[in-house]
Amino acid sequence: MSTSSLACRKRRRRLTRRVRGLLAAGLVLVPGLLAPGIHVARAATLCGGGGSLGAVSKVMVIWEENRPSADVLRNDNAPYIDHTLIPQCGLATAFTSRASGGHSLSNYVEELTAQRLEGLGVPGTPAGGQRNPFCSDGCVYDGDWTIGTPDALPGGSEGVSRAYFPTPGTSYTNLAHQIGSWKAYGESMPHNCDLANAGSTTANDAYVPHHIPELYFTDLNGGASFSGTSCASGSALSTRAVPLGSTTNNNGVYTSGNLNDDVVEGTLPTFSTVTPNLCDDMHSTCTYKADCGHGLTSSPTCVGDEWLKGIVPMITSGPDYQSGRLAILIVWDEGEGITSGTPGWPYTCAAFADVCVPAIVLSQHTAPGTVSDHPYDDWSIVRTVDDVLGKPELGNAGQSNSLASAFNL
Repeated sequence: MSTSSLACRKRRRRLTRRVRGLLAAGLVLVPGLLAPGIHVARAATLCGGGGSLGAVSKVMVIWEENRPSADVLRNDNAPYIDHTLIPQCGLATAFTSRASGGHSLSNYVEELTAQRLEGLGVPGTPAGGQRNPFCSDGCVYDGDWTIGTPDALPGGSEGVSRAYFPTPGTSYTNLAHQIGSWKAYGESMPHNCDLANAGSTTANDAYVPHHIPELYFTDLNGGASFSGTSCASGSALSTRAVPLGSTTNNNGVYTSGNLNDDVVEGTLPTFSTVTPNLCDDMHSTCTYKADCGHGLTSSPTCVGDEWLKGIVPMITSGPDYQSGRLAILIVWDEGEGITSGTPGWPYTCAAFADVCVPAIVLSQHTAPGTVSDHPYDDWSIVRTVDDVLGKPELGNAGQSNSLASAFNL
């Protein structure tokens, strides 16, 4: 063997060992032949696929609950979020809730309407007929609601479950109604459009309908008032508010059910929301335990982190995401409350750290490690979805920043 041939063989062996080392470090191979059987390696990431991928034409929002940024970011109980989602995708560091101050459930309504709800009173106080002094132009008035108290269970009556719903015929609408192609996936939901609480924290399947924002709107219920435990027969809600899976999997690994089927078949709707149960959304402490690297724990943050570790790869493995069509927003509904009547609304992360929540953005067009410190809020979700899908901005969405530009959606 010639000296040049021997040197070439040695270089190839060294290159082979290097590529194997990259693979062991969690890297993947991409086309680009260097030598027979050897390809260039790059970091395996959830986001930033690049290439000739199609534009984003679908948006999914995954809701988490009741954790300010300080309870999630750089937390030993959130290794998947901190070591995979954030470095591989995008993070908005100044996202907060406009409602805040104890009105957790009105946040869900605002996240689909970009409307400040008139009649709620000062954030953190009981609702009533008084005008909200923090509410200016474009507010929704009492007359636009069948009943007007926040923090409510869909399907109930004033003073019992304190529900509130827009009445048919009002001049504004919500994202689902505006877009037309939508679906709401509820983990542990017993049947389509179930309006009653079900399951329990001890059984790790605690389902509550009031964390599914679409269930607040009568225009999605065929214009009918809500009654009983099911939506109106033949309404959009009766077929599009559906159980996430046929069973509850607290580790987030779903291989069957409505969400899995739509992901695998590439038939996710244009707009969708995914709502975990109370055990998996970081809201409540349940009996289920997860291991975040330091032994089993029932920490809500760890359990929610494990759930995301199971559900997110399932969704991103589907053709909608792989083709670049789907963008995913993971948003916490609220952080911690503010003392009743505290001035300074709308509250910002800069002024009130406890209302600052994580907002994570995933897409094939988002460069890994993207961080934006621009202020965002509930209305930003509406503006982002409308901007990405080329729709007119609903409500007051134009007053809030869109995530689309910063995260290249």
